Amino acid sequence: MARAPLSSAAEITPGWLTEVLRRHESLAGASVTDVAVESTTTTLLSAIATLRITYALAVPAGAPRRLFLKMSKDEEAGAARRPFAARKEVAFYRTIAPAMTDPPVPRCYDAIFDDATGEPPSSTATAHVWNVLYPKDGLTGGVNIIDWDNWRPATGARDLVYMMAVHWYPERRRRFEHELLLRYQRELEAHGVAAYDMDALWRDYRLALIQSIATPLSQAAIGLPPLIWWGHLERIMLAYEDLDCEALMSEF
Repeated sequence: MARAPLSSAAEITPGWLTEVLRRHESLAGASVTDVAVESTTTTLLSAIATLRITYALAVPAGAPRRLFLKMSKDEEAGAARRPFAARKEVAFYRTIAPAMTDPPVPRCYDAIFDDATGEPPSSTATAHVWNVLYPKDGLTGGVNIIDWDNWRPATGARDLVYMMAVHWYPERRRRFEHELLLRYQRELEAHGVAAYDMDALWRDYRLALIQSIATPLSQAAIGLPPLIWWGHLERIMLAYEDLDCEALMSEF
């Protein structure tokens, strides 16, 4: 029998979660005795919750003590994109993430999509700082990127533009932009990417900025409020002028 997506954190029982965790070989002996909802938040596009897990005495190594839950809202801004986005996010966690080497994403224990309702997974891309989980102490462990419902094959410059040019006004962007791009390019080289110097990255970044003009237009088209897309449009056009993208356009 096909499993239905969760519609509320309250639906997660110890028995249900034990069954989910035991599907993973390393957690075959897990036995959950309590699930406590620590917090719940409703965003424009989803409902999220953090859960604290209590186990029986014998706890398998690596068993999660806390979980992050993401669900669709019954009614949401941008409802037209919900089935497509939800399907993409489930596909990412089921197919793409497992094929990556040490991906900067949280471990996904369950991901379900209902074709009939368009409801997405029960746990977690738009790349910006709000969609990153940071270590509590700021020192140990890495960061995890969440919200993969808009992933697509593209250059890394697209993510950099979305993080900086789309979300930062000129004062902040000018302060950090070049140094972050330089650091990104150096990390690519350190990990074996050849023949991609700073000039090539800078060109891709400006091209990605031109392409990003469509972002606020598509956001408005699917029903997201101006609170979301108007600021994006303003910052994109400020960066377009600042980085002389008009000159780049003239090459085509």
